[in-house]
Amino acid sequence: MAKQSGASSQGLSPPADRVFVGRTEELALIAGLARRAADGEPAMVLIRGEPGIGKTALLHTCIGRLRGFRVLNATADRHETDYPGAVLTQLLSALDADAVRSHPHLSPDAGRTTPFAAGVQLLSLMGELQAHGPVAISVDDLQWIDDFSLRVLLFMWRRLRVDNVISVLTARHETQNSNLADVVSFVRASPGAEEIEVTGLRCAETAELARAVLGEDLPHADVSRLQEQTGGHAMFARTLLTEMPLESLRSGDRLAVPPSLSSAIYQLLAALPPDARGLIDALAVLDAATPLPRVAQLAELPSAEAVARALDAAVQTGLAEWWPLEPTTPVALRHSLQREAVYGLMPAQRRHALHSRAADIVHGAAAWGHRVAAAAGPDAVLADELERLATEESALGKHAMAGTHLLWASELSGTRGVRERRFLSAALESIAANQVVRVLRRKSDIEACESHFNRDLILLALHIFTGEHEHAGRISKQLFAELKNATERSDIAIQAGYLLPWGLLVSGAAREAIEAAHLILDNPGTDPLTASSAWPLVSGAVATLEGPAEALRSLASMPGPDPKASAEHPDALGTRGVWRVIEGDLTSGLADLRLAMKSAREGAPVTGCRRMWGYAAWGHFLLGDWDESLLLAETAVDEALAGGYAFDYPFEQLIRIFVPAARGDVDLAGRLLGEMAEAGGEAGALLHATGKALLAQATSDYPAMYAALCPWHDESPDHIDIVMTERWWRPLLAEAEVGTGRFDMAEETLERLAPTSYVPYLRMQVAQLRGRLLEGRGRRSAALAAYQEALGAPPSENDSAPFRGLTHLHAGRLLLEDGHRRPAADHLRSAHGTLTRLRAAPGVRLCESLLARCGVRSTAGTGIGADQLTEREREIARYVGLGTTNREIAENLYISPKTVEFHLGRVYTKLGLDGRKELRRNLQAGHLEL
Repeated sequence: MAKQSGASSQGLSPPADRVFVGRTEELALIAGLARRAADGEPAMVLIRGEPGIGKTALLHTCIGRLRGFRVLNATADRHETDYPGAVLTQLLSALDADAVRSHPHLSPDAGRTTPFAAGVQLLSLMGELQAHGPVAISVDDLQWIDDFSLRVLLFMWRRLRVDNVISVLTARHETQNSNLADVVSFVRASPGAEEIEVTGLRCAETAELARAVLGEDLPHADVSRLQEQTGGHAMFARTLLTEMPLESLRSGDRLAVPPSLSSAIYQLLAALPPDARGLIDALAVLDAATPLPRVAQLAELPSAEAVARALDAAVQTGLAEWWPLEPTTPVALRHSLQREAVYGLMPAQRRHALHSRAADIVHGAAAWGHRVAAAAGPDAVLADELERLATEESALGKHAMAGTHLLWASELSGTRGVRERRFLSAALESIAANQVVRVLRRKSDIEACESHFNRDLILLALHIFTGEHEHAGRISKQLFAELKNATERSDIAIQAGYLLPWGLLVSGAAREAIEAAHLILDNPGTDPLTASSAWPLVSGAVATLEGPAEALRSLASMPGPDPKASAEHPDALGTRGVWRVIEGDLTSGLADLRLAMKSAREGAPVTGCRRMWGYAAWGHFLLGDWDESLLLAETAVDEALAGGYAFDYPFEQLIRIFVPAARGDVDLAGRLLGEMAEAGGEAGALLHATGKALLAQATSDYPAMYAALCPWHDESPDHIDIVMTERWWRPLLAEAEVGTGRFDMAEETLERLAPTSYVPYLRMQVAQLRGRLLEGRGRRSAALAAYQEALGAPPSENDSAPFRGLTHLHAGRLLLEDGHRRPAADHLRSAHGTLTRLRAAPGVRLCESLLARCGVRSTAGTGIGADQLTEREREIARYVGLGTTNREIAENLYISPKTVEFHLGRVYTKLGLDGRKELRRNLQAGHLEL
C-alpha cells in the first residue's frame, strides 16, 4: 500500500453552505438500516445514479445525521486507482496511530502484503472499534476505488455477522471498473444490504432547492419549467439558479435554459472577473483539493487581495469549495462534472501552459501527470524518464503504478516499435498487480500489436484468467518453442515467469510444463517468488503424468524452497499439504496446510497453491470435522475473492456444497450450486457437474446424479483438474451407476479407483460402493463380506468417519433385510452415533427407521444440550475448551471478535452455563461433547 503525496480531499467535510433538499424516503431507509446496525445487524447501502444527480449530497447528509457512530470516511479518486490501499488509508486516517500500527498489514508502510492478510486484520480492527460503539464506513465514488482496498473491504464485509457496522457507498452507473460488479453482486445477495437508485428531484423538491439558493420562493410556473428542462438534475438546476439574475427569475417570462450543464457553466465563467476565472482554471487543472497558496501560485494571482477577491467570486458561483479551518486551507471544484466542463472550455494552449507550471508546483506522482498532460505530442525525453521510473517502481513491487507510467511513456513514444514495447510492458505490470480485468479491456489493442513474446505472454495470461484452456494451450506451446530456441534465454525466461508452465499445464501439456518450469527455475535471474510459484506447477505436472503419489514423492527431491520454510513462501508447504490430503495422509497434510494458511494470513504471498484452503476444507470433511470444513470452505471463497482469481471460483464454490449436501440441506446446497453456475467457464464444467451430483445425492436422486456425471465415465486422469478432483467425482459416478442399475459401468468405474485402494478414505468408500454393487447383482453374502472386511480394519488417525459411518449403515441394513436383527442393530447404532454427530440428516433418518425395525430406540449421544448448537457455536465452544482467547478465535475463524462474543453468549444461554470458565470446565471434564 502506498501513501499519497500532496494534498487530497480525504477526510474533508462538506462545507456548511452545501444545500440539501428532499430524498426523505432514502434518508428514512438508511436511518432504519443504521438502527439495525446499532442493534448488531451489519448493514450496507449502495447509492447509485448518474454524475451530479445528488449521490454525494445524500451520502454526506445521512452520515451527518448518524448519532453515536464512529465514522470512517473515504473518497475514491480516479487518479489514485493505481495506488494499492489508497481508499483504505483514507478510512483509517482518522484513527489513533497506535491502533492502526498494531495491525501492520493495514499500514501504508507495510510493504508487500496481500488483500487476504489485510482483510483479516481489518476485521480484527473493526471488532476493537465496536467496543466503543457502532461504526459507519463511508466511501464516495466507489467506481474509482483501488483494487487492493476493494478486495480488503469485500473480505471484511463477507465476514461481518452480528457486528455494529453500517457501510454507505456511492457509485456511478457508467464505469469501466469491473470491480464494481463484485460489490453490486454482494449487495444484491446480502439480506442486510440495499441498493438505492438516485433520480432527479421532483417538482416540490426543485422549489425547495430554489428557495434555499435564492432566499425566496420562485413562481410555480418557473419551478415547473426549471424542473422539466433540467430533469430534476440537482447540479444542473443549482447551476442555473446561481447563474440567472434574480430579476429574470421573478419576471414570469419563459426561462432561457442553456441546453446542457456545460453551457450553463460557460455562462457562469463568462461573467467572472479574470482573476476568478484564472483561479477556477487552475483548480480544473490541479483536479484535487489543493492548498490555496499553491492554487494562487498556479493562477498567477498578483496579491493576497487578488486571491481573496477571486476566491470569493469562485465560491459564490457554486463551482468552488473552500475549507478555511483545515491547516492547509485547501480549495477544490465541487464536482468532477464541473471540473470536466471547465477543463473542456479551456483552449488547449492554456491547458498545456497550466499543466507545465503545475508540474513545478506540486510534488510526487501528481507532478508526473502534469508533465504528461503538458506534452503537446511525442516526447522522447519524458517517455524515457517515465520508463526509468517504472523500472524502479516495479523493482519495489509497485506494479500498478509502474503499469500506469509505462502506459504514459507508450503514449509519448514516437515510433511504433517503442510505443508497442512500452504498452506491452505496461500490460505485464498490470497483470503482476493482479489488474487482469484492466488488461482485458485493452485486449483488442494488445492483439493489434506486432507479434512479440510479451504480446503472446499477455494473451496467455488473459486466456488462463478466463478459463479458455484451449487458447492458452495453443499460445503456451508457441511461447515454449520460442523459449527453447532462444540463444539468450535469461531475459525471456524471466519474462515468462510461472505463466508459461501454468499455461502448458492447464492445457494438458504436462511434460512441456515441467521442461518450461526448469528452464525458468534454472535461470539465476529468477526471483524467489516466481520460483516458489513454479514448483507447485512442476508437482502438478508430475501428478498428471504419474499420479499424486509420485508428485508427493517428487517434492522431496525438488531443489526448490524448503517446505518447512513457509513464513516467506508458503506455496511449497501448501502444495505438499494438498498432495498429502489427496493421498489420504490427512493428519500430516492438514498440519502442513495449517502452517501455510497461517503464513498467508500473516501476509506471505500465495501464487502457486491457491487451492490450499479448499483442500483443507475437504480434509476436514473426510475426517468428519464438518463444522471446521464449512468454515474453511467459506474462507476458500473469501480468499479467492480477495485475490481476484476468477478462474478458481468454481473450485472454491464447489467445496462449499459438500457439507450442506451431506447434511440434507438441499435449499442451501442448491443456492450455492446456483452461485457456482454463474462462475461458468470451461474449467468449471466438471466441477459444476460434481456439484449437481452432490445435490442429487442428498435426496438419493440417482438418475440426476448419473445425468450430471455420465459424460466423464471414460475420462482419464490426464489433466491437472481431473487429477485434483477425480477422488471427488468418480466415487459419486460409481454410486449413481449402482443406483440406476448400470452395474457393468459401475464395475468399470470402481476398477479405475482400484489402484488407489491404499488411500484410507478411498478404501472405505470403494468397499461400501462395491458392497452395494454386489447387492445389486444379487450377491448378498459377498456384499456383506466386503462391508465387514472394510470395517474390520481398526480406525486410524486418517480414518474417514463419514464413510465408516455409511459403511456401518449399509452393513446394518443388509443384515436387517436378511433377518439378522441383533448384529444389524450393532452396526446401525455405530452408524447412528457417527451420523448424528455429523448432523447428516438423511443418514440419521434412515438409521432411525432401520433401528425402529430392529426394535431399538435411537439416542442422540451428543451430550446434554449440545445438539442445540449451530456449527459456528460448536466451533467457537471447542476453541474455548482449548483456552483460546476471543481475539485468537476470531483470527483463526476469520470472523470479527464481536461475532465471537455473540455466539458465545448464545452458547451459554442454550447450555444453561454461567460463562466461559464453566463452559471450559465442562468440555475438559468430558461432560459436554461437541
